[in-house]
Amino acid sequence: MTSAANSNFVKPDPKKPNLVIFAGAGLSVGAGLPTMLSFSHAVRTCSTLPVQDKCEFERIQIACSPYTALTGASSRNLEDLASFLSVMDLSQPDFKFAGCAANTTPRTALALLLKCIGHVTAPTNHQYEANAGRVVEATAPHANITVVTTNYDLNVELSAAALGVTTQMLDWIDASTTTKSTGGPQEGVESLYRNTFARDTGGAAWYLRLFKLHGSMNWRQAGSIVRVEDRMRLVDSAHRSRPSSYRMENLALDPNDGESQLLVIPAIVKAEGLGALANEWKGASAAIADADAIWFIGYSFPQSDGFMRHFLAGAIHANARLRQIVVLDPNALEIQARVHELFGSPELKGLVESIPLKWERFVGNFQSLLQRTWVPDLSSQPELKELRNQIEGRVVLEGGLVRSEDVRPRPLRGRCRW
Repeated sequence: MTSAANSNFVKPDPKKPNLVIFAGAGLSVGAGLPTMLSFSHAVRTCSTLPVQDKCEFERIQIACSPYTALTGASSRNLEDLASFLSVMDLSQPDFKFAGCAANTTPRTALALLLKCIGHVTAPTNHQYEANAGRVVEATAPHANITVVTTNYDLNVELSAAALGVTTQMLDWIDASTTTKSTGGPQEGVESLYRNTFARDTGGAAWYLRLFKLHGSMNWRQAGSIVRVEDRMRLVDSAHRSRPSSYRMENLALDPNDGESQLLVIPAIVKAEGLGALANEWKGASAAIADADAIWFIGYSFPQSDGFMRHFLAGAIHANARLRQIVVLDPNALEIQARVHELFGSPELKGLVESIPLKWERFVGNFQSLLQRTWVPDLSSQPELKELRNQIEGRVVLEGGLVRSEDVRPRPLRGRCRW
């Protein structure tokens, strides 16, 4: 992995492959966090949002609905709603939302969306280590892991901490933590990014590098000053069957006066907010360009996000060592059509693999997937048999004929030696 990303990064193990996990919202669904489509429901059921904010969010969503429908989109989808509001902010900044007292314009509506994102993605009592922690635990012993994510939540960080895996961030994040500004960790309190309770792995500590392209719900900004809420406290589980976990210490869901949340709205127009996150994008690009394997987990490659396609194309094009690209998602077969142009170049021929399963049902195969020894067997794997039945049923209902290539994932080609 490139050493230019951070002077404090632990040197990767040259005997292990460099694995980049590109995580979308689908990674965190199992921890109770919403997808883009279910975000509006999560806002309505969020216990920490004021009632007025919920009501005005709903009025804004209803007002935008007929306009987004004209483009074949839906205001129920966070990305579609944010994209429409971003365009309105540019083209009709004086537009007024009827029935709203505080969030009357596209600009203030976007600010409300940011607030909702911060509350909806806030850490709760969910067992994160049983979610993203399973991905970390299944890959950390076998690869140098980098996680690149568009998610705002702390699923990866908290689950890694519970497993004793240290999350490494770029210098600008490390220097902006509350722990650093208050003179270091206090008794019983650790840093989310400098976990001293590193897992005992026989002398070899486990680390992962993390790049958050759209920011994080615990990052704040006031002008050029960035503040990162990183304090966490170890909580012993009351259930013997569950491991101990961490909870955030005194994490405020709303920024202080004069601050704003350092988040990028998931919209077509991404310019605002990206400047402060430029180093995250640069670091992620360098990691992708130096990866032996790239796994897209729970990322749907939305057609509206041309920005991300160009970013990925540039980073992958600069990679001369790439040996494997995996798309792991229940809708992977549908995603194939959207990623064909991105991954269809002759240089990537034979490297791309689509696995149409939930990652939670496939995590036991991660080691063999990394080694490229996993081969699907429909007769022996219940998950793939169930998938075949679902696809066959969908095709029949649509009046089509079932072809074997439509329901059989292509097997991996041989063993990859790093």
